[in-house]
Amino acid sequence: MAWMSLLSKALCICLSLPSVTGLVSNLTGNKSKIGRVTAGPIEISSLGCGTWSWGNKLLWDYDPSQDEEIYRAYRAVRDAGVTIFDTADSYGTMELNGRAEILLGRFERRLQEEKLSDKSQSGMFDFGSFLGNKDAAK
Repeated sequence: MAWMSLLSKALCICLSLPSVTGLVSNLTGNKSKIGRVTAGPIEISSLGCGTWSWGNKLLWDYDPSQDEEIYRAYRAVRDAGVTIFDTADSYGTMELNGRAEILLGRFERRLQEEKLSDKSQSGMFDFGSFLGNKDAAK
């Protein structure tokens, strides 16, 4: 099953059982989203995703050629509503120390660029308003 491969690459950390069900449903075609919790003034996803395997050759047999597959897993969990990612500079082994943090930054930047590109190509993005020109949309 494709979603099992995605989950193994993403190494999701389960914070609540209903969230796991929501994530699996999302990855298998159901459009349900991960639940949200409030932590003071901040709203976060009720499920987090661990990145320990990203860059870990010793335990996870990581190879940089897997980065695109890991990105697809990252995109799937972000599309499902996950906003919390567990990472540390020690995630990665030997010369890849810190690889998880590097990939997380690259993946989020890429995701945001793709979303912006999708909106602008579909005509849904109003550049005039974005640039502060209120009359551009008229």
